[in-house]
Amino acid sequence: MSREFLIHQALHGYRSGHQLLASSASFSISERELMDAMSDGAGINDENCPQGYLTGYALPENGKYVLAKTWYADEMERPGCVWTHSLIFDIADISCMRFASEIMQLFHRPQKGQFDGYTVPIILREMPTELDLDKLQYVLYTIYASNSPRYVEIEDNNYQESVLFAISDMPQKLLLQFNFCSESLVNRYMDGKIFSYQLVKRELLYRVYSEEEGRLFSQKNNTPASPAWAREYGKRLLQGEVDKINMFCKVLDRYLQTFRSFNQLLRLYFITDKISGQYSLLDYYEILGKLAEEMTESLQECVWRVLLDSGYFDSLFLDYFLELVDIAKKYKIRIKKADKQKIVSKILNKKVKKVPEFLERYIHGELRKQDEDI
Repeated sequence: MSREFLIHQALHGYRSGHQLLASSASFSISERELMDAMSDGAGINDENCPQGYLTGYALPENGKYVLAKTWYADEMERPGCVWTHSLIFDIADISCMRFASEIMQLFHRPQKGQFDGYTVPIILREMPTELDLDKLQYVLYTIYASNSPRYVEIEDNNYQESVLFAISDMPQKLLLQFNFCSESLVNRYMDGKIFSYQLVKRELLYRVYSEEEGRLFSQKNNTPASPAWAREYGKRLLQGEVDKINMFCKVLDRYLQTFRSFNQLLRLYFITDKISGQYSLLDYYEILGKLAEEMTESLQECVWRVLLDSGYFDSLFLDYFLELVDIAKKYKIRIKKADKQKIVSKILNKKVKKVPEFLERYIHGELRKQDEDI
């Protein structure tokens, strides 16, 4: 039996000012203020965006994410009016975004004065979406390639479903930071900050993009080219084979703070997934050094803690746990008393084969004091 998702909705438009006209849910004052601002027209007129544009943003107060479709209201007497139909998702149900085609069909432009249909929730049923893999991979690449605001040059507005599909598996802490526009006509802001992700048609770049404010992604020969990690992630996401990736990122959750760090964890996962005993821990850490970026808690230390505190990597590095000591020394990771006990426990419980080598170094006085204690 297919799963069903409850989605609330809201309609904004002009009534003595741009405001909420109908909704199936109640919102706090701060949520209403944000939705009022995000649903207002952003550079749209009766000619430049006939199909409307899509805006996405979080309502973190109650764990919601909003998708809003905005159209120019050319039938209104007052110039500059818009209609915006918003769908409000529980972040816990964000995986339903993979039914992107079905979601896009839920948006409907109102008839003037007929708003009753927006006062009841919508039931979304599972309906698989067929996507252009190249576009999905390109969207994944441009979302996770930078922490700066991303401006993505496009030839058409057929990237909307790929963005929704990418959101369906986005880590929750990143989703709460992620806002986007499917076809920016002006530079978009939320709470005084530039949108994290804006798709922009080439002829409008001069109005939207500023080199000082973010990173521009341009396509060569109108072809969305992506690096290997994005191509592999896109394939697995489209096939629904991301459980192991999500587990890996969950284990290393302390490091997952930014979009770039998720990019790095994806690359590290694909490397780790191919390891079958040919790497030592020291070799593995050489790879980490090429992926890590400056953070409060480095990737090297985060992996070291996971090696010590969980069994996730045990099958890969069973015979190399003693190298934890050398790694701690190299990366200046402080080994606490409890850490020493954990190392000893792993060595004894896992019957690590390289204990004799460690003892030989002890006999020849080649160990530091904390190593001797172990």
